[in-house]
Amino acid sequence: MKTEISMCEEKSEEICKQAEEVCKRAVVKFGETKQWDMAIEEFAELTKCLVKYRRYDKNRVWRQKTLEEVCDCYIMLRQIQLMLGTTTEEMHRLMTYKIKNLEALMVKDDPERGLNKAKK
Repeated sequence: MKTEISMCEEKSEEICKQAEEVCKRAVVKFGETKQWDMAIEEFAELTKCLVKYRRYDKNRVWRQKTLEEVCDCYIMLRQIQLMLGTTTEEMHRLMTYKIKNLEALMVKDDPERGLNKAKK
């Protein structure tokens, strides 16, 4: 019997595979130059939404617009990875390194707030 979590994981995997194919096709169809420009534009739109979300006291409309821009940025980030020719392993290695740096920063500022403490 499938649990809700396993069904959610399957759906996420399905969405990731679909997104991967669409992102590859977008880079081919529109070309790298246009997709670099689109990435910059999407990140600028997210910046604008973040400011407005905070300015308007985190209201529901700006929350939704911000989430939509976050999704657009995720899509563009995947296209950037494709255009840079990165591997999943390379990205995981770099993310692990960056997360460890963030944890070290938190522990340095306040040893009681590190991720290792939060797990207990």
